[in-house]
Amino acid sequence: MRKNIQKRYPLAEWGWNRLDCQLYIQDLGLPLPPPSNCMLCPFLSEIELVWLYRFYPYLFEYWVKLEQDKIQKWEGRTARNLGVFGERLLPQVLAEALAKYGDMSDKALCEYKFSHGHCVTSKY
Repeated sequence: MRKNIQKRYPLAEWGWNRLDCQLYIQDLGLPLPPPSNCMLCPFLSEIELVWLYRFYPYLFEYWVKLEQDKIQKWEGRTARNLGVFGERLLPQVLAEALAKYGDMSDKALCEYKFSHGHCVTSKY
């Protein structure tokens, strides 16, 4: 298959970056698709956590439930029973993030979220 398929990356060949692609999509009058990075990720920044809570509250609540279930399941069975962000559980991390970034506009949150992505330097 490798001998028969030539991989091409036209956007890279044109010199387009993430912002160029987003501007093109907007120029067409289309909504920007969400970034392809993980949404329930322990590597989210505080701003991304606020974004998740504001735009996908049901996913945030699901994540809180998963964390609570894990904490309850392992209660008393291990010396350290950590949540997604270590000793601080998701509701506490969110409260701290909202105190810092809760006043950001929807537009500012989306600009930040859509400006980068995780796992972009993976071997794949």
